[in-house]
Amino acid sequence: MYRNVLIAVDGSEASTAVLAEVPRLADPTGTVTVIEVIDDAGLVITRMGSTSPAFYASNPDVVDLILDGQREGASTNLEAARATLSGLGVSNVETRVCSGVPGDTIVEEAQRVHASVVVMGSHGRGGFKRAVLGSVADYVLRHLTGTPLLIVRPTPKD
Repeated sequence: MYRNVLIAVDGSEASTAVLAEVPRLADPTGTVTVIEVIDDAGLVITRMGSTSPAFYASNPDVVDLILDGQREGASTNLEAARATLSGLGVSNVETRVCSGVPGDTIVEEAQRVHASVVVMGSHGRGGFKRAVLGSVADYVLRHLTGTPLLIVRPTPKD
C-alpha cells in the first residue's frame, strides 16, 4: 500500500475511473491528494488566439472570467472526487486546484507532496489523435522520476 497517493483528475470519465482503484492502493493511515490542473493566464491568452494588446486593454476581465470558470469547474470536480472516495472508505483526502501546463504541474505536485505513487486516467487516444492532441499521461510517464505511475483506462462500454 502507498502512503501518499497523488491523483490527477480533469472531470472526464477517464480521470474519474481511477478513483475506484484508490482503496486498493492507499494506506488507510496515509494521505490521498487529488489535484486538477487549470490553465494559467498565459495559456488562456495563447488559446484565445489574440496577442493584440488593444484587445486585452479593452477587455481586461476576459482572462479572469475564463480562469474563474475553470477554477469553479475544477473545485466541483474535486469535491465530487472527495465524495466518491469517501463513499469508498478513503478518509484522509486533500484536494487542490493547480494552474499551469498539466504534465509539468502533475510532476511538480508529485514532488511537492512526496507522492509514493501517481494515479491518473488515460483517454486511450492513439495514432493521429494522440499525435495531434498529445498525451498528458505520456508526458508524466516520461518526466516523473523515482515515483511509480499507474495509468488507468476506463472500461469500454458495451
